[in-house]
Amino acid sequence: MIKRTVEISRPAHLSVSRAQLVIKAKESDAELSVPIEDLGVLVLDDSGITHSTAALLACMKNNVAVVLCDERHLPAGLLQPFEGHTLFQKHLRDQLDASQPQKKQLWQRIIQAKLKAQATILQKHTGNDAHIGKLAAQVRSGDPDNLEAYAARRYFSSLFGENFTRNPDLGGINSAMNYGYALLRAAVARSIVGSGMHPALGIWHKNQYNAFTLADDLVEPLRPSADSLIASRMAEHPLNDEPMLNRHWRTTLLQLLQQEYRIGDRTFPLLVALQHYTSSIRQYLSREVEELETPVLL
Repeated sequence: MIKRTVEISRPAHLSVSRAQLVIKAKESDAELSVPIEDLGVLVLDDSGITHSTAALLACMKNNVAVVLCDERHLPAGLLQPFEGHTLFQKHLRDQLDASQPQKKQLWQRIIQAKLKAQATILQKHTGNDAHIGKLAAQVRSGDPDNLEAYAARRYFSSLFGENFTRNPDLGGINSAMNYGYALLRAAVARSIVGSGMHPALGIWHKNQYNAFTLADDLVEPLRPSADSLIASRMAEHPLNDEPMLNRHWRTTLLQLLQQEYRIGDRTFPLLVALQHYTSSIRQYLSREVEELETPVLL
C-alpha cells in the first residue's frame, strides 16, 4: 500500500474515531478524516495543534512517523513506536552482535551509494559529475580515507556555487536542506522500525543523546535527492538567507516523500522503496544477504 504524507500547518485538534484520524480546524468548523492505516508520515507544523493521547497511540500502532516542527518550521522531533515487528528481539540481537568488520563493510556500501547518487545529481544539473563517480569506486571498508568529506566539498560547490558552504546553522539553501534531510530521516526511521530494527543502534554514527543514529546512517544515500529538488526549484523560487523557510518551500520539500525510486529493475515510491532498503540492511546484519537494495532516484 502506498502511504500518504499529511502536513498540518494551522491550529487544529487531532483525535481518532473508527480508525480515522480526525483533524478539526480551530479557526473554523472544518473537519477532515484520514484512515490512519493510509498514513506514512504526519507533519505537525503549528504550535496551536493539540491532540488526544488516543490519536498518537493510533499513529504509533500503525507505524506512522509523527514529525514535530519548531517556530522556524524546521523538524525538531520525531515520534516512533518502540516495536514495529513481530521478530523485534531477534533482529535487535543481530544488530547488537554485528562485528566491526561487518559494520565497516556496510558503511563502505552506504558511502559508495551516496557518492554514486551525488555523481548522478551533478551530471543531471551541471553536465559534469566532478569525478565523484570515480571516487565511489575508491571507497574502502569503513572509508578510512574520508572520501565522503572530500567528495562533499566538490559536490556542494559544483551544485550550488563556489561560495556555498554547507552549514546547518545558516539560512537559505541550508535551511531548505535541513528541512528536506529531516523529512527523509523521519521516513527512514519509520521504515527501520517497520523492518524490526532499533533506530538507536547505529552503524557509524554514535551519539548517546541521539535515538536515531541508524536513521542517520541509512539516510546518507538519500540526501542528494533533497539537494536535487532544491537545485531544480531555485531559479523559479530563490531562497534568501532567512533561517525560516516560507510556505512554498516547505510544501515543495514534502514532495520528497512522494518521489519515485528504482531498486534493480523495479520502481517504487519512496516509502515502499525504503521498506526494501531497510529490510536488506536487516538481512545483511543477520548475514542472510551480501548486497543491499539501495533506492536510486529516478
